[in-house]
Amino acid sequence: MPVLDTAREMARALRAREISARELVAAHLHRIDEVDGRVNAVVTRVPERALAHAADADARLAAGEPAR
Repeated sequence: MPVLDTAREMARALRAREISARELVAAHLHRIDEVDGRVNAVVTRVPERALAHAADADARLAAGEPAR
């Protein structure tokens, strides 16, 4: 996965289909797993819900609709 530093870069990559929403969410979940033990920034993790929302966004993008 390419390194995407800003939300704009992430949105552009999603629209260009350089990355899927599921891949992007999975990368963020992985990073949370890597660092949250040290920073304790995430109170509640709901990865199943995040990945389901990402799958919905991917389906909308594939249909030519906005991901929301």
